[in-house]
Amino acid sequence: MKREFWGFFHDGVIDRISGSVPGDVIVKIEIEYLRQMFEGDGDGFNVSLTACSKIEYTAYDRAPTTDMQEIASSEPEILYVNETEPEVILDCAIGRLVLNYADARVSLDSGQQVTRRQLEQATKKYWNDARERNAPST
Repeated sequence: MKREFWGFFHDGVIDRISGSVPGDVIVKIEIEYLRQMFEGDGDGFNVSLTACSKIEYTAYDRAPTTDMQEIASSEPEILYVNETEPEVILDCAIGRLVLNYADARVSLDSGQQVTRRQLEQATKKYWNDARERNAPST
């Protein structure tokens, strides 16, 4: 899984980033509604980026930063994904996060790896269930 999974994290909040650039980085995304579609306790996902060469966040009212703690403390909320080669740009509620990496793996915050297909199925199920809950009764 390289890039195609980011869109499943719409409304997710990045609350922790660890590792080093250049090198491997782990991005913790809190997104309870999607996490609840999987078994076990937890509130999010870990995205492990291999050979990460860039992580830069620009809040709309500040200068760009590459400080991972500063980025996480801003708690960027993911809205949209723009895939440009070689970078992935995450448009967030108050800024933009630019990532460049060789590969990625997604796992539950409990450690169990998940596939793109599992994320897609969980997302569809959540939104289908939400439509049914909000449908007017006849």
